[in-house]
Amino acid sequence: MKLTGRAKEKFEKWWIEQPNSHTDNRHTYLIYGNMLVRLDSIPDAFQWGVYQDWADSMGYYFDIEKRFDEDGYVCFGNHNFEKETNTRQEARNAAIEKLNQLINER
Repeated sequence: MKLTGRAKEKFEKWWIEQPNSHTDNRHTYLIYGNMLVRLDSIPDAFQWGVYQDWADSMGYYFDIEKRFDEDGYVCFGNHNFEKETNTRQEARNAAIEKLNQLINER
């Protein structure tokens, strides 16, 4: 789940502005309890939650649902986005890729 270009810049600005953020001269962390946590050090499932909060703050909404009629997942998003995947993580990655594309095209 990597962001590029304008999307990466916008995310980093948002991340720094979070109430529990802390920045040193190399990295930005969130303060969690008594620990400093870098985004790239937490599991992908937790990273998805951070990216989803960021997307929501800009008006981009994504939802991952389990398909009941067969195995797999589907990712829905505004801007007429829908993608079927085999796993929940693939659906999350598809949403981040689409978000990256939408922001970088603006």
